[in-house]
Amino acid sequence: MRGAALRDIKAYEDMAVSAIFNVRAKHEKRVSTKKLFDADKARKRLLKDEEPLKDFTRFDKAQQAMKGFNLTPSK
Repeated sequence: MRGAALRDIKAYEDMAVSAIFNVRAKHEKRVSTKKLFDADKARKRLLKDEEPLKDFTRFDKAQQAMKGFNLTPSK
């Protein structure tokens, strides 16, 4: 249920952003795509932000602990 509600919220948010873009494009004298959305700036920001290295020590410890665990019941 939460996923569906979050999807609806995202759809409404996208519609609001689209409406803002349409109003701005309609009322400005000189409209460029860069004024509405600067894709180069967004790409640079995305590529600049590198994900931190993930620490798998807890995962490895959990894997070691689960080695002796058997899911099928013994007879």
